[in-house]
Amino acid sequence: MLQLSLQRILLQKGVKEPAVYLQKRGYGKKKANWLAFGKNRTISLDELEQFCVEFGCTPNELLTWTPLRNEEDTPDHPLRPLRHTDEVLPVIELMKDISNEGIAQLERYIKERKSVQQK
Repeated sequence: MLQLSLQRILLQKGVKEPAVYLQKRGYGKKKANWLAFGKNRTISLDELEQFCVEFGCTPNELLTWTPLRNEEDTPDHPLRPLRHTDEVLPVIELMKDISNEGIAQLERYIKERKSVQQK
């Protein structure tokens, strides 16, 4: 089953309350909750594109695939790359136990990656 997984990318971006975040962007309370927690079964391509632009990602990063049957869960299944089973933590949480030098290295790396992407 394919699901929209906005909560995953929002956590990566440091958004702690996905539904509130979406409400501030004009979604009604009910739809914001559905979108934030993967309950929404339909989304327009325009909305998908809007999320991709806003979060700087591809549709593959917003969609999660969960096999309905064990026999579907094979390494060669075409939707296998959309299996996002790893836990997502906001970057700030990941940095809690890193030394100051480690944070400085991370900061340099991020600046380097951003400059490469802007070219």
